[in-house]
Amino acid sequence: MKSPSDLIEMIDKLVAESLIQGYDVLSITSDTKDLDGKLGKALASLSLDLEGKLVRSLTIRGVYKLFEPKFTSFMSEWIENCSANGRFDWDLFGQVLEAGIGILNDIVRLGFGLITMHGQDIYPQFDNDGISDSDSVYDRVISWLSSTDIVGVDNITRDLQSHRNIGQDFPTRLFVEHLWELTLSRSEITANLTSQTKFHSSTADITSCLETYDTVFEPRRLRLGQALNMSIRRSPKRRSISEETDLTSSQLSKRRRLSSPTDSNAEEGTTTFSPYLNGRDTPSPSNTTVSLAPSETPVVTIAMLRALTRDMKKRYSGSG
Repeated sequence: MKSPSDLIEMIDKLVAESLIQGYDVLSITSDTKDLDGKLGKALASLSLDLEGKLVRSLTIRGVYKLFEPKFTSFMSEWIENCSANGRFDWDLFGQVLEAGIGILNDIVRLGFGLITMHGQDIYPQFDNDGISDSDSVYDRVISWLSSTDIVGVDNITRDLQSHRNIGQDFPTRLFVEHLWELTLSRSEITANLTSQTKFHSSTADITSCLETYDTVFEPRRLRLGQALNMSIRRSPKRRSISEETDLTSSQLSKRRRLSSPTDSNAEEGTTTFSPYLNGRDTPSPSNTTVSLAPSETPVVTIAMLRALTRDMKKRYSGSG
């Protein structure tokens, strides 16, 4: 049995670690009278943590709620990124799914640590190789689910198959929601707990746990960022735009080579020279003197051709 001084030392340590708010020593001897009054005074002198500043009472689902917002935000962000190229990138989604399943295993270990139990991975690793479209995601996910013995997997498989049977693309967000709920129910079964069983965790432990939780995202975010960049570079839409830009640049260069060095003067309304007509340089009408409507097309009639023929015969008759 520990001595009173040892007990006080232990309690002082709990106060220093912010596990309890404070304490008071109630001395009782055989001659002590009015015990209720003395106990009341001792309680009144204490600063009690009535708001959960130092310790929080949580169920297993309450523990997991600490992790849910960041997980949901991460998955939503990267499912959105799968559509960044104007089409849904199923290959990238396979990598997002692999990252999300890994994070769920991390959450289980951290969550069980908060309730002072040892947690193990509940999901096998998800292999995303070979995913290229919605059908390949269905195949890979259903095969992955069948490799587990988790209660509730069959319900998810049936739901996925019903979506597939009516020709719908793989339900990306719905499947993530299924996985989250499956993680909660599996954790309760593994720990042999009910949804009402409560645990008391210090806020210091919770803060430390969440700080560790933050670190599991960054390496996965970096890998997915690299995969997204590669996906954008391979995007057919991006190649089409690039080819169109190259073609436009080539056409502009060709036009510059074929244009007259004095084209810039024509844009300013000064007189330029058109190619030779009848062996002479002929002034070309400037922008300020002649303008044709875009839809106007010059008309050449038979009479005009005949007149031009007669003029040519007169001009060059007798030459040579």
